[in-house]
Amino acid sequence: MKLKSIFSTVLLAFTVFFITSFNASASENDIPENMEHTANPNIFYDTDNQKYFDKRENGYIDKVYRVEGGKVVESISPEEFIQIEETEKNEFTQDSSDIVSPMAVTWSHIYKESSNYETRIFGGRASLIQENPGPGSDTQTLAYQYTETYSTSTSLTNLQLQAIEYGVSYSFSKSRSIGSSHAMTIEPGYSGYWRFDPKVRKSIGTLRNLLHGQFMSETSVTTMYPTHLNGQLDGWLVAVKTKL
Repeated sequence: MKLKSIFSTVLLAFTVFFITSFNASASENDIPENMEHTANPNIFYDTDNQKYFDKRENGYIDKVYRVEGGKVVESISPEEFIQIEETEKNEFTQDSSDIVSPMAVTWSHIYKESSNYETRIFGGRASLIQENPGPGSDTQTLAYQYTETYSTSTSLTNLQLQAIEYGVSYSFSKSRSIGSSHAMTIEPGYSGYWRFDPKVRKSIGTLRNLLHGQFMSETSVTTMYPTHLNGQLDGWLVAVKTKL
């Protein structure tokens, strides 16, 4: 009976290994031969078209601009853009209209920050999609608009969020927006739109939770909140082109 149990365990382990290896191999085989990996697992270099392809949007990254204070301040190469750290957005965002119950005032919280740095979040389409069936290239000025709100890695009360607001080492913003326009040249046979990737600060730290001044527990939390200059959301304006 013991030998049978060992055999079953070995067989199960082999099956799991085979399935995992097969899935990994199949995933690699889904990538066309003309696509090369880059530092970003979602972006590939198309050797045929000599362009960078973002699989999340099924489109090519054409031009990238750094935006600060509501204005385009410089153009950067796709190669430089790909090297900028990209972070997944947190799951939770609190509702600022939440009412603090009378019982909540018996709790207090202290936030101790261990690190705070700038990073980029993969954003979303910020303009209309402009098509160019041809025959020649077409240059259009496309308006774009985007809003980014703060997010946390775990659900928090308003009092806990207030402790983070007071405890971060860089000024906290719950929400920032940008709205402007910029010219885009679209090649024949393609459509184009602006994507906006917001710049955020990523604060990592610990909340000390106290009841009537007595320590009760600690909560590890990561908070991301938008950066801005003159009230305008900072980030990167990305031209995305897809074939018609």
